[in-house]
Amino acid sequence: NSTAMQSFSTAFVIGIIGAYDTLSSHGMAFVVAKSRNFTSALPGQFLGLVGSANNGNATNHLFAVEFDTILNSEFNDMSGNHVGIDVNGLNSVDADNAGYYDDATGAFRNISLVDRKPMQVWVDYDGGATEVAVTVAPLGMARPKKPLLRTTVDLSGVVQNTAYVGFSSATNFIRTRHVILGWSFALDAPAPALNISMLPALPSPLFPGPQGPASSAPCLCPFR
Repeated sequence: NSTAMQSFSTAFVIGIIGAYDTLSSHGMAFVVAKSRNFTSALPGQFLGLVGSANNGNATNHLFAVEFDTILNSEFNDMSGNHVGIDVNGLNSVDADNAGYYDDATGAFRNISLVDRKPMQVWVDYDGGATEVAVTVAPLGMARPKKPLLRTTVDLSGVVQNTAYVGFSSATNFIRTRHVILGWSFALDAPAPALNISMLPALPSPLFPGPQGPASSAPCLCPFR
């Protein structure tokens, strides 16, 4: 019932495994949503989050960090390998090519989202400063000091009294696995560090062939 959204922090390790080592389906997203009901959402470029009729609607009460592997001009995507911060739709309020900043040199290092290698992600929301920071790095690397994305986003009007957090992914024509190897989450505190040595290995790639019907699969847990 507060007018300000609580601060939260999350850390997770993900992997996208397509049938081809340079191409996959449309990607996956970390999600904070008002409901676990995504029956109106579409697969493919919509990532199982929204549909063509409600993309961008304030009534969606949706926040997401997308890991997008296909350039979709309808959402003004910057590239086919980017990380974006989304509010109520898939036209990102901030985005950058997937990668990290080297602590020693400050140089930007690219990461391929579809290279079948696990990637660490940290998402932090500061409710007081209304700021979101997203940091990514290859698995096993210390968290870079400079985040990939840092932008002002006021979630007080987006997230309601009860919300759900989790992940969503979607396929289209290419056989792809979207995998979450580990995940931690905390309110008003840093997310617990993940024990990298305890994480499972990524599964094997699927063989090329028909994908079958496009599908999407949100998986969300509640928090208050």
